[in-house]
Amino acid sequence: MNLCTAANGSFYLQALNLFASFRAFKPKDKIFLYYFDFTVDQLNAISSNIANIEFIEVPQACPHIHEPTVFIYKTFALQDCIKKVDECLIYSDAAACFLRDPTDIINYFKDDRFFLPYNTPLLNNKYWTTKKTFELMEVDGAEDKPQYWAGFQGYQKSQKNIEFLHDLYSYMKNPEIALPNPSVERPDGATATCVQHRGDQSVLSLLIHKHSLHQEFNEEKNDKYGDYQTQQLFNPNLQVNTKSIILSPRESKNGAFRYLKTPA
Repeated sequence: MNLCTAANGSFYLQALNLFASFRAFKPKDKIFLYYFDFTVDQLNAISSNIANIEFIEVPQACPHIHEPTVFIYKTFALQDCIKKVDECLIYSDAAACFLRDPTDIINYFKDDRFFLPYNTPLLNNKYWTTKKTFELMEVDGAEDKPQYWAGFQGYQKSQKNIEFLHDLYSYMKNPEIALPNPSVERPDGATATCVQHRGDQSVLSLLIHKHSLHQEFNEEKNDKYGDYQTQQLFNPNLQVNTKSIILSPRESKNGAFRYLKTPA
């Protein structure tokens, strides 16, 4: 199993916490950090504490690639890393961490991919994707399909997955597809359906539909790896099975570094 994340220097401690959590259960598996705006000291600190890690700087391939909240750098990491590995690739956002051994993730792969669909109509594509993105990607019939969480994904190495991730990155290089970032409310206008545009998550979700790669919502899989925080925003009565959680999403985003003894 290979772990990949992408982050800028402001998420240095989050990335280190993620890597330490992975190392607690996977002491020898390969880690890839795709980075930009890291200091030399930050990279040295990670290298000193985390074994078997490869650092890849995200190149300035287009004007918006280093925009922290546009997330095209994540898609660059995925399309590059899938070509480097020789087996299973797991991508996680840097602010997550592992609470338990993720070995069983392979049991939830379908057709050599691991996707996590949301399970409420309020998180369907039409609310989180601009009209322009639907048009430019030439995707029909996806408006009422679920969004898929982009913060945690899995791929077996295959030519089909290499091509899929290449397409994901290629679409995100188009600013009319990648933008605006999620801070822009009602990007299509005050009376339009779209609430926010989710960038890489929107493109991932439409690409899954375009290639007929949908995966069914699986409660057990979701309990272990899913984005329960977002789901609770739209369903406050959702009961989270904390004893099942393997991946804790966004745990360190606000400074909760479970695996760092002396965060600075």
